Amino acid sequence: AVVSTQSTGVLLEFPSLTTLYLHGNQIQSLTELKRLSGLTNLRTLTLHGNPLESLDGYRQYVLGTLPSLKQLDFSSVTKQDRRDAENWKKLCSKRMKMSKKAKASD
Repeated sequence: AVVSTQSTGVLLEFPSLTTLYLHGNQIQSLTELKRLSGLTNLRTLTLHGNPLESLDGYRQYVLGTLPSLKQLDFSSVTKQDRRDAENWKKLCSKRMKMSKKAKASD
């Protein structure tokens, strides 16, 4: 079954969910994963085989969005992964602020 953005909303009805396998579901956008941040007990997530896996910053974005994860795509989350995710989040936040300032001055 293919998981769509609407389907991720249904997943939030299971707040105790700890493991979620979404491999091969044609998930293309990192923003679709933001909805999963409501699953605070989620420890294992598999997104392997989705188009979003090839996006720059994929692992950092997922770990920054879902900080409770202990395993992503069949590999354990390391302390270095956590640092990389935090740095990625800061960098993206800084870019967004700069972009908003540039738009405001136009």
